[in-house]
Amino acid sequence: MRVHVFLTAFHAGDRDNVPERPVEVPDVRVHSDNRGTVLESVFANGQNDVQSLPGFRSVSAGDVVDLRLAGEGCWRVVHRGFVRLADDEDPTELIGLAACDAGYGITRGHSS
Repeated sequence: MRVHVFLTAFHAGDRDNVPERPVEVPDVRVHSDNRGTVLESVFANGQNDVQSLPGFRSVSAGDVVDLRLAGEGCWRVVHRGFVRLADDEDPTELIGLAACDAGYGITRGHSS
């Protein structure tokens, strides 16, 4: 399964040009029971030492994982997990905001 991540954490440009990094994760149907595991897999597989993509940096705290095609919304990577964005919130509006501004969400290593 391919998931796209908006690389907003260190993007200094305008919101129309936010890079979207594709991340390949094991084929799995995303649902509320395994969402945390899928987000962890996107984060882990989005590291350049796992899936090196020329011109893209690794997924970092402050970036946004897009699970909308799976019906699970967008999730911002924070220092200790993931925080779901409101359904009407545009992920590209988070350009350059510190990941700590989002607080804490699903804790890494748990599938809450």
